[in-house]
Amino acid sequence: MSISFEEMLAAFAEDDTNEFWEAGRYDQAITGLENSLRTAPARSKPAMQLKLSLCLRECGKPVEGSNLFSNTLKNLIEYPPTEELCSPIAEALCPIGEKYISVDSVCKAGWIFRTAAELFHRTNDDAAAIVGIVKCLANISSSNMNAYMYDAQKEQFLHDCVRSIHELIKSKDYFALFDHEPRRLASLYHDMAHSYSFIKKNTEEQHYYRSAVEALEKVYGIQASHLSHYGNLTHNLASSMMTNGQLKEAEELLRKASERQLAAQDWPSEERKQSCLEKTRTLRETVAKRISDLKNK
Repeated sequence: MSISFEEMLAAFAEDDTNEFWEAGRYDQAITGLENSLRTAPARSKPAMQLKLSLCLRECGKPVEGSNLFSNTLKNLIEYPPTEELCSPIAEALCPIGEKYISVDSVCKAGWIFRTAAELFHRTNDDAAAIVGIVKCLANISSSNMNAYMYDAQKEQFLHDCVRSIHELIKSKDYFALFDHEPRRLASLYHDMAHSYSFIKKNTEEQHYYRSAVEALEKVYGIQASHLSHYGNLTHNLASSMMTNGQLKEAEELLRKASERQLAAQDWPSEERKQSCLEKTRTLRETVAKRISDLKNK
């Protein structure tokens, strides 16, 4: 099938628009996005509209940008796309959410990830859905978002986004789908734990870190110690316990974490291994000091 000259020019223009968008040259991206929206298929329009919204905001048109933003996300929820379109649309939203974070628009980014999670939840492929949903959680709970937690209103909004996504996850038995994929299951549990840490829910955080450790033990047994993730998850569980004042339990788990990190055989590099061992050593010293201080009171 041959491509017409006009179609070729349109493809070139779209490439240029994407380059302008990625480079933060928003004034140059506006015209291309507006032209593309006139002929774009339904599955592509939400992402383009969110891109255009950010361009308008960055070019001194915040009201127009905000109106376009809110209308786009509201329409996705009130008039959702067909099941087969939900996942590709949600996938397209995630990198746009990351772009919003990069320009300090964290609440809008949280709203994007929350909407994407709801679209993933609507798909008929539960295994792909939970991976996408947890990816959205991880984006909201990222260190980039934590940098904005000095603002109480932003913190509350992002926490509400996380809680909303947690409710989606609780509505289905998603994790049972990965009983025979322990590494993936442990990774999902890790991201769940991190999201509960983000909203300061220590009991749930510990539950998911423990579940991640147990998922590896259930399938691999003593061979789990060959996995670097096993030792790191043990470290994270211990850190959560320390935060909760469970110092003796944390002390024992950190000893195990150190042993497991030393035994692991799949480190991506020696530098990464030594970095994780150093973090565990430092945390062990912190816990030991706190225990000693309590004894001396």
